[in-house]
Amino acid sequence: MKKNKSSKIQTAKSGKISTEMIHFYVLATFSILILPVIYVKNALDPSLMIRLFALNIFLLGVSVYIFLNPRDNSNGFAVLRHWIYPIFLAYCLITFISMFFAVNIKESYFDISKTFSIFMLTALAAVIFVTTPGWHNRLPKFVIFAALINCSVGYVQYYNNIIFGTIEFLSNGDPAIYLVKGLMSHKNVYAISLMLMLTFTGYGIYKYRNGWQYLSIITSLLILIMIFLLRTRSVWVGFAASLSVSVVLLVVFDKQFNLQKLWRIILLTGIVVFLTTVALILLTGKSYSDNVYINQLKTIVNPGASNNMFRLKIWELSSKMVADHPFTGVGAGNWKLVSPNYYDGYNFKKEQLNWVRPHNDYIWVITEKGIIGFLLFIGMFGITFFYMFKIFFSKTPVEYKVFLLFMMAGLISYLTDSLFSFPIERIEIQTFLALILAASVAIYHSQNPKKPFKISKSPVFIPVIILLLLSVAYSYSSFELELKVKRARIAQSRSDWKGMLNEAQSINTTFRTLDAEGMPVDWYYALAYVNLKDTEKAKDHYIKAYHENPTKIPIMNNLGQLYFNQENYNEAKDWFMKALAILPDYFEANVNLSATYSKLGEYENALSTLNNIPEQMRDERILKSINSLEKKISQQNKK
Repeated sequence: MKKNKSSKIQTAKSGKISTEMIHFYVLATFSILILPVIYVKNALDPSLMIRLFALNIFLLGVSVYIFLNPRDNSNGFAVLRHWIYPIFLAYCLITFISMFFAVNIKESYFDISKTFSIFMLTALAAVIFVTTPGWHNRLPKFVIFAALINCSVGYVQYYNNIIFGTIEFLSNGDPAIYLVKGLMSHKNVYAISLMLMLTFTGYGIYKYRNGWQYLSIITSLLILIMIFLLRTRSVWVGFAASLSVSVVLLVVFDKQFNLQKLWRIILLTGIVVFLTTVALILLTGKSYSDNVYINQLKTIVNPGASNNMFRLKIWELSSKMVADHPFTGVGAGNWKLVSPNYYDGYNFKKEQLNWVRPHNDYIWVITEKGIIGFLLFIGMFGITFFYMFKIFFSKTPVEYKVFLLFMMAGLISYLTDSLFSFPIERIEIQTFLALILAASVAIYHSQNPKKPFKISKSPVFIPVIILLLLSVAYSYSSFELELKVKRARIAQSRSDWKGMLNEAQSINTTFRTLDAEGMPVDWYYALAYVNLKDTEKAKDHYIKAYHENPTKIPIMNNLGQLYFNQENYNEAKDWFMKALAILPDYFEANVNLSATYSKLGEYENALSTLNNIPEQMRDERILKSINSLEKKISQQNKK
């Protein structure tokens, strides 16, 4: 204790460490406490773009600060010489290059901006960690406060919407639990963020004593209960995987962690009981229709479950995309634009086409950035695990080994969740990932230091500032686009077509032409013009929308309707057939194509088209049309 006190006195006198401590507090406060609570409900996605904008502003400010304060910071920046950073930077470069193979190049900007920003955050965090004494014991305290805030919001939502809620299902068919999403855009994103917070609060239980330890225990329990209540399967699997691997490492390499024999027996027994219980639930054939949690667990291994069937189909067609574009990929951000070209033969339903991601980050990366991008992506995590195991088998103090074990658990849970979800997209989740990666390389650097250098004199510094300025401009423009698109949708719901057109005309499409769901901004123009009876302008904007997203079925259907109304039936037929080539069961296009065939006198084709509509979807109007066409065909045959 006297030694620690003396160290603190020397730190205060020198002033050097206190400056670095300020840097640490600024980083931790922003990334852990401020960024995850930035939320604008009036945006189409209330958290994505505004958080990317805030992160870019923060990184730009820090970069300018470093440039304007060219003091000797070479020791801290030496951490950037480790291999993870060249690999990460190469991945950023591949992400940038991939846009030249994109259908819509502007859809690549988000991935480029986000990837570079997370690279910068990972680098900045590592630099600050290696120059801040005791950072690994301070960092979890920030996460504990952040977790308490996030849990509080979630429990209030659960109380209002589930315990005392009046609805069981939402209008889109989702259960009411989807209303519990904390300060995130979706309840699954909320669950993933809580899972990563558990990495730090768990370490707090091990490290802290008295009040902080009790607070760590309470916070961890609140997180675990909320994760259970949210019923996010990918998070359940991620937590189980990280827990299992961590316990196995502790038991097998107990000497490296100074684990007592009693704790070894307790942990081994506990994990065996846990895995056995889960296995029995998954393997039992008994129905538990009265228990939604057990049913949710059982669907994990049920390939016949609706979401699983859709995922498997999406993953299979994505493999065909990889086969067609193995090295170039289809371009960052363009999976959603290209994947519908592979829908043929999969019998997708209209309600299944609202996904704009493959719900698997590894597939997402390899389809958009090719094999090289995928190898670099995997390489970042591979080198991180290498650093961790090097520390485990070194003479590093046990405290650092245990901290890295918790970081490894977080990384495993993240990578497991990535098999079924899309955490690579979400800024708050990528922020926690950046902290985990930076923490790992910082501890590795403490045992394997590199040659110092001064980053402020590096020739790459000015390009970094320029890239961050472009990222700020992009993220702000995209955030503004989502605000205006939401207002345009509100005007649409009120049949306020002039208001809708005004909102569309005010949108800046310099950096982005599609909204969060892949619908082009020109779609809103066209829809407004249609209802304002300006057919030619509507057609022009529908065609522009089609070029911006050439696989969006409603655009093709509406273009066909315009040509139909102009009695240009051959052109109308072509557009309806394009829509049906992607989704043969698309109700509106089938009805419209049948009507077009009737106008062309092709009654057999008209009848065949209506017969493509599933029987359960045929209303009285469709049945009458079928009868009418059958009579017309019969009359033709008599002649």
